[in-house]
This record gives sequence, structure tokens and C-alpha cells, in this order.
Amino acid sequence: MTRRPLLALTAATAALALCAAPGTAAAASTAAGRGTSSLSVLSLSVAGHTLSLADLSLVSDTIASPRVSSVSLTPVTVDGTAYGKQSINQSSSPATVGAVSAPGALAPVATLTSPSVSLSATSAPSNHAGTSSLGSVKVLGLPVQLAGALDIASAVSSTTGASGQKTVEITNLALPSIADVLAALGLDLSKLPVGSLDDLANALELVTGAIATAETTVDSAQAAVDAATTDLATKTAALTAAQASLTSATSALQTILDGVAASVNPLIVAVVTAAPSIVTVAGYDTLAQASDPLVTTLNGLVAGLGTAYTTFTSARTAVAAAQALVDTAQATLTSLTATLTTVLHNLFTLLQARLDATPLVSLDELKVSTRAAASSASKGGQHAEVVGGTVKGLRVLGVDVIASALGSSTLDLEGVTSSTLAQVNGLIGQVTGTLSTVLSNVPGFPVLDVPKPVIGLLTKSTSTSISGGFGRASTTVRGLSITVPGITLPTSLALPGAANLPAFDSVTQVAGRLTSAPLSLAVLTLHDQAAFRPAVAGTPSAGGPGSGGLPPTGLPTGVAALSLMLIGCALVVRRRLVPVA
Repeated sequence: MTRRPLLALTAATAALALCAAPGTAAAASTAAGRGTSSLSVLSLSVAGHTLSLADLSLVSDTIASPRVSSVSLTPVTVDGTAYGKQSINQSSSPATVGAVSAPGALAPVATLTSPSVSLSATSAPSNHAGTSSLGSVKVLGLPVQLAGALDIASAVSSTTGASGQKTVEITNLALPSIADVLAALGLDLSKLPVGSLDDLANALELVTGAIATAETTVDSAQAAVDAATTDLATKTAALTAAQASLTSATSALQTILDGVAASVNPLIVAVVTAAPSIVTVAGYDTLAQASDPLVTTLNGLVAGLGTAYTTFTSARTAVAAAQALVDTAQATLTSLTATLTTVLHNLFTLLQARLDATPLVSLDELKVSTRAAASSASKGGQHAEVVGGTVKGLRVLGVDVIASALGSSTLDLEGVTSSTLAQVNGLIGQVTGTLSTVLSNVPGFPVLDVPKPVIGLLTKSTSTSISGGFGRASTTVRGLSITVPGITLPTSLALPGAANLPAFDSVTQVAGRLTSAPLSLAVLTLHDQAAFRPAVAGTPSAGGPGSGGLPPTGLPTGVAALSLMLIGCALVVRRRLVPVA
């Protein structure tokens, strides 16, 4: 055999052996993953502006080259412009970012001041952010109570996988009161009928002992006014009848008086005519004889005059008596009406104070822990969940909706079902619907339209999957969301200068009515993601799926070793056969 065929045969055998070597069906890879955790403490849309408070984003990534470990904090964002944004990595860790406030020019619409936040990052990679406060907020000049703490982290480990997780706690959250929110939207409660406010307080079960007493007093005063009104109407009718009788008697008397005058005139003429002879007995007799019929007539008229005058006098007395009764009844009604006005004002004051002391939404505690984790690219190695937390004392318009819906003021969030949340959110819808129904049906004000606020507790979505060789998990949770649609009100019910309030900015108005811009608020928006691919060895051991390596796909490893030896021998033979130059 010549040297060239020998070399070719040797090389071919070696190549075949190398191609057939076990484990070469897939290239070796190291473990890699990405864990992220992000949150926004509060986001707000009001009067044509969008704002957010304390946006945090943590990233741990070994898929990227070089690996990433970073924490980014945007204390305040207004209409897309970030204020005080800072980012750190393992080189600049640790760091503390102090409080940052929104521009003062925006104060009539909203003021936001972020909390001081501690940040850290390591090359592991892993990172962390935390704070023991949540900053301060005002909306349309109204303070929003906001206290609590947060702890957020992400990490990637070649052995345990990738994760993003956080625990956030809010305590004593209180949005502005019903009265304050309505006033900020331009509605003057003092111009509403007391009955409408009373209907609202009763429908929302806000009636206190003082209000109940005032309602009873108003009912008694109203009953007295109603009775006095009826009595005055009766006495006024009697006066009207007496006045009619007096008018009739006056007319009868006038008729008789007219008759007397007509009869007296002829008598006077007769006397004057007979005057020359009246000095004699004969002359007087002549006059008397001539006047007998006239005297008889006159005597009859005088008798009728007496009767008519008596009737007239009686009628006039009756009118005076009826007028006195009417005057007394009117005075009584005036006094009772004044009393009713006073007690109604007292009831209105109590109702307004109650509405002013009742937040649109309040919350004793919201604590939630979320996690997204991936430890393998095999089924079951991914987890996306709310791992714990509680909601305590959630009151909407004064109604403890958790207690009313579930029988307890505390809701355990670990394993909470969608049906349970739907039950609570359904009751919230009923309560807010009551506000809309009562205030959109005020007698005499058909233009007033107060759509119901939309309030949602703990909306969440989770997902797990396997794609591109990575196990993946994702969790998104929104703690509490509130939307107050714009209200439409007639200018007769609006506060003075309401059209100039921030709530009416950028809204086209119609003559005679005002429509406010909608308001929306989201408290705690949480997001965690994890993606992880475990290591794959360069020479995987034999085994089935899930063993952590690849199945054997070639000849035994000895063949690979033999191929290397053959290549070496071929090179030696070639060297000996090739003459030295």
C-alpha cells in the first residue's frame, strides 16, 4: 500500500470514530437564567395628566454576556418624564435614593413625593430593594393616606434557578371622603335636597345614632307642619265662606238703604208742598192723610233695614272671628316651619359630616407576597403565584365589603380563589352602584349624572411555560384599582367657580352643565418573571428524559480514543516516508 491511501484510510477511520463518539448530538451548555421583579407603588390619571410613584425594576441575568445585576428606581414620573431616576449595579452597590417630589406647578392636580429606598446588587447575580415607607400623595388637593413597606428581590443561581419575588404591605390606606371627592368634581352638596342626602346615608348604612335621632325629630316636625298646614287650609276655607256671607249681607243692606232713600224723597216733597198750612190743625190733618200710605211704606222699609243690618253685623263678626283663627293658624304654621327648618339643617349638618368622614375607599391592611420562579426546563419546574398575604378591613363608601361578602373582615390571600375575589368585587359594584343610583335621581335635577366608581381588589394573572429550552414563569398582580368616571352636573348644583377646578381641565363643556374629567388610581402594580435553563454536560451520561443530560447517540468512548491514536500513527508514518528536503 502506498503512503497516500494509507493516510487517507487512517484519516477516514478517525473521522468516523469521532463523529460516532457519544454525547456529540448536542453541544455542552452552562446553566443560565433571568429573574426580574418590578413594581409601581401608585399610578394616577387625573385632569389629562398621568403620574406614577416609585417605579422599581430589578434584573438578574446570566443569559446576557456579560451577566447583568441591576436595580433601577424612578421616584416620580409625570406625563412620561422621569424625575430623579437612578440605576445601580454590583459596582455601585449599595445605594440609597432619597425622596423626590413632582414639579410644584402640577400641585393643583396632584403632588407626589417618593419614599427613600435602599438598593443593592451583587455579582451572583442577585439584587434587592426595600423601604419602610411609601411616600405621600395628594390628588386634586386632597390627601391620600399611604403607609407601608416593601421588600423586592431577584436572583439567578446555577443550581436553584431564576426568581423574582416581593412582599409589599400597605396599612391605613384612606382615599378622600365621599364629600371631598364630589366637591373636587364640582358638586355642591349643600344645594342638594336633605332628603337625597338622607336617602344616600340610609342606602349606604351610614346612619349613626345622632342621625337617627335627627331623622325622628324631622319626622315629628314635618308631621306637625303637615297638620298645621291642613288646619290653616280648613280655617282659610271658613274665612272665605264668612267673607262670602258678609258680602251677601252687605248687598242686602245696601238694597234696603236704597229703598228707604227712594221712599223718603216723596215724603219730603209732600211736607214742603203742605208747609203753608201745616201751622193749622186742618193743614196737619191734610198732610197726615195725604202721607199715610208713604209712612206705612217707610215703616216697613225701616223694619227690613233693621233685619238686614243685624245680618250684616253678624256676618262681619263672623269674618273677624274666622280671620283671627286664620291668623293664629298661620302663626302656628310659621313657627312649626321654622322648627322644621332648624331640625332639617341639623340633619343636613350631621349627614354632611358623616359623608365628609367616610372615605371613598379605606383599607386597614393589604399585605401581598408574589413569586415567579423557574428551576428547570422540565414540566413542573416553574412556579408563578401569590404565596401569601392578607387583606383586612376593606371599606368602600363605609361598607366593610369583605365582611359583608364573606363573613370576616380578613381575607387570606394564599390560595385565594378567583370566585372569592369575584364575590367581593361583586359586592363592591353593588355599593358603588348605590351612590350612582341615589345621586343620579335627585328630584328636580334630571341633568345630574353620577356614574358609579369602579373599584377592583387584587386582580392577578399567572402563567408558566417551557419554550426555547427555558422554563418560564410570570406573575402580575394589581393590589387595588379605583376609577371615578366624570360626573355631569347642572351649574345650579355646582360650586362657585367649579368650571375652573382642575377636574374640568381639557373637557369641552356645554352651556348650563359641567362634566368633569375621569379619575383613575392604581395602588400596587406588581410583576415578577423568571426564565431558566439548566446546565447540559459536554459528555452526558446515559439515561432517559429528566436525567439532566443527553442520551448516548454514538459508539463507545473507546472508539473515539482509537481514532485519535490512528491519526497520531498516520502522522508518524507520513513523517518517515516523506524524504527530508
